[in-house]
Amino acid sequence: MFVVPPPPANEAERLEGLVAVSIGAVTADPSSDFTAGTLVSAADARLYEAKRAGRNRVVAGLLP
Repeated sequence: MFVVPPPPANEAERLEGLVAVSIGAVTADPSSDFTAGTLVSAADARLYEAKRAGRNRVVAGLLP
């Protein structure tokens, strides 16, 4: 988590629209056999998939 102080009022309009985010997310059945590392690796793979697809996107999936 990053906490960024707000810009001065005279710069806020200039910065508007400059922030983009790509997110990779996965869900898993809690009763399935997975580790935290597997979950993080799968989310990381989805993140890079989102970036390859043009950035500023969300890619989600199910952990096998």
